Amino acid sequence: MKFAHVIEIPAPPDRAFSFLLDLPRVARCLPGASDLRAGDHDRYLGDLRVDIGPFHLTLAGDVTILSRDEPTRTVTLRAVGDDPRAGGIRAAITMRAQHSGAGTRLLLDSDVQVVGRLARLGRLLVKRKADQLIAGFARNVARELGA
Repeated sequence: MKFAHVIEIPAPPDRAFSFLLDLPRVARCLPGASDLRAGDHDRYLGDLRVDIGPFHLTLAGDVTILSRDEPTRTVTLRAVGDDPRAGGIRAAITMRAQHSGAGTRLLLDSDVQVVGRLARLGRLLVKRKADQLIAGFARNVARELGA
């Protein structure tokens, strides 16, 4: 499933891009994320607690920075999370910080695969939860960078 979200951030693009490279700080803004700790070579380990339909999940996984491009202020991540009871999620995420009149327009493009029992939930429930997570993330990032 492919998702695209746009977030307006009240901060300059260079500041927003620096924020995107600080994954522990980014994770603190994602509702349900916890215990993010550095691994090796741009890899981070942590948990994401989330309710999707009838499932109450704790996705244990990792996030890896695959690439960063300073001229375009783009970061590409791979995220993998698994819950032994329900399945998991695999995602490729591209985040791009662009200048906008009020600060930064953050473009988030995700390609998400849902595996295991979770895959039976259907696209609508997964999309609804993704939209909720991004809305919470957007509020928290605006608060974090607007301060």
